[in-house]
Amino acid sequence: MTELPSKTIVVKGEPLAISREQIKRRLMRSKRGDKRERDMRLYVEHVLGKPIEQWDLEELARGKVRNRNGRFTGGPRFQHISPLLDKEIANRLRHMALREIQGNVYTAIEVITDLMLHSERDEIKFKCAQLVLEYTLGTPQQNINLAGDAGAVAATLAKALVMPGGAPAHPIIDGSVVAEEDEGDDLEDD
Repeated sequence: MTELPSKTIVVKGEPLAISREQIKRRLMRSKRGDKRERDMRLYVEHVLGKPIEQWDLEELARGKVRNRNGRFTGGPRFQHISPLLDKEIANRLRHMALREIQGNVYTAIEVITDLMLHSERDEIKFKCAQLVLEYTLGTPQQNINLAGDAGAVAATLAKALVMPGGAPAHPIIDGSVVAEEDEGDDLEDD
């Protein structure tokens, strides 16, 4: 077996250079995908010296790690790792928000139950009861009738069900196209 250069690692059987220049070149060549994610992580861990999971929120916001003295030095963050930083920030903030919310779930249930049982206004009682049913049993299925060109309707639905980042808002669209009956079909032959 041949010996690898000192700044090389093997990932999934593929030798990869982990020098700053080599990782930057690979990142600039690749547009998206697993290899780009891999190279962003390699850059963060081997060039910046700290896995992204260990960065604090200020380091994530600035796009660089602190030096030994706890200060930020150097130029602006390397733009090719921005997607990785943004993804990590979003994950951390979502987890922090969920932890905060989880502490108030019981109180929220008590408030909704109290409003449902003791409110003076019927519409508030109804909304609370509806909320409890939907969270317990799920939102009832609703049928939507659309008229028009099937291709245009499908294109409109596809655009409506895509989030701004490009990810689908809902993984499954279950539907069928039903041809309209001709108005003359319901007449009986003499």
